Amino acid sequence: MRDADYDLVQAKELVMLLYDQPGGHFRGGTIVEICGTEQAPHSETKRPGQPTDWTVATDANTYYRFRKREIQYNTDIVVTADRGAHIVPHHQLSRSRNGRADTTEYLAATLVYTLQDIQIFRRPQNLLIPRGTLGRISVRVTRTGSAPHYRGDAQRVVAPGTTFYAVEFMLRHAKWEETICSFMRDCHSFRKLTQQEVARYTAYQAQLPPPDTIINWV
Repeated sequence: MRDADYDLVQAKELVMLLYDQPGGHFRGGTIVEICGTEQAPHSETKRPGQPTDWTVATDANTYYRFRKREIQYNTDIVVTADRGAHIVPHHQLSRSRNGRADTTEYLAATLVYTLQDIQIFRRPQNLLIPRGTLGRISVRVTRTGSAPHYRGDAQRVVAPGTTFYAVEFMLRHAKWEETICSFMRDCHSFRKLTQQEVARYTAYQAQLPPPDTIINWV
């Protein structure tokens, strides 16, 4: 951009951010949108073209506020039923991806893989936990949903049809988020976009966020 021109006067103009900003949220090479202007601070050494007031605004005496709009990913924890017909039986869980269920019960916080698909019943839509997904034992329960009548850190040999769990899984969901940078920059921090960059950015902004996805426990 040329210091003699006020190139960013139009709000919502798209430009390329050239340098990383403190905090790590705005990286160089990110396409951002100009969303505000402010008079540059006065300095004892006046730059060429910089007036003492803001009567005539130029790139030489203006700082720009900018924002970005990106798909952001967040993670929630979902838990299987802790009572009723949909509690998870011991034989459907293993410490290894393609292994077998242990002969002793799993303690709380044990990481286990699912040996078959599991459903989590919730509104507005049920979740399918695919076979081979890594989750974490939340609590051991009986078929009626009550806790076992022994110490929580005790392991017992599994009796068929008597050992069940509520199991936690990670659900990743995505949504569009807009973030305004807390720093304002002068024109030397930006450049104009090429037509190809504008086209790619426009196509990206038109996307729908990916659907919610169950991921392995991390």
